[in-house]
Amino acid sequence: MGKGEVWLVNLSLGEGHEQSGQRPAILYSGPIAETVVVIPLTSNISRANLPFTELLKATSTNNLQADSVALIFQIRCISTTRLVRKVATLSQSEVRLIDAQVRGLFGL
Repeated sequence: MGKGEVWLVNLSLGEGHEQSGQRPAILYSGPIAETVVVIPLTSNISRANLPFTELLKATSTNNLQADSVALIFQIRCISTTRLVRKVATLSQSEVRLIDAQVRGLFGL
């Protein structure tokens, strides 16, 4: 379980435009104190026009089931008990794109 893996996760009921329910999310950290930092994914490609998002194309290398948008602005910490199963692994170049967006989001 580590950074760049895509897991199916259970997210609590979201409010407003927050992602919720069972959905894929990128693990952005390994487990720390039985929690992980995740970035939710959506298959709604029109969301790629929002700030702090990254379009990820489905490839045989990453095993994503569909083109997806990483909603980096919705980054959050969840309990490892919410992880259902690993479904994909991003390439190092895809992880670097996510890293750049996270740095921009937090002004680093």
